[in-house]
Amino acid sequence: MAYMGTKRFSISAREEIHDRIRAHAEAAGVDISTYMIAAAIQQMIRDDQAAASFATIDAEIAADTARSGKVA
Repeated sequence: MAYMGTKRFSISAREEIHDRIRAHAEAAGVDISTYMIAAAIQQMIRDDQAAASFATIDAEIAADTARSGKVA
């Protein structure tokens, strides 16, 4: 497996949000970067699942639109 380098993100948050993220990360026993990456990965999984759940109906709508010649 090839090693892929890491890249840095810089994000800004209101102080109260920053403090809550830090507290949650500390409670989980991880640093903020690890916590934020885990949260982002979970969101991406939810996004992918939502997109997949609509893929079939989106394809059906596109096919119906193509057959009717109407613009969706």
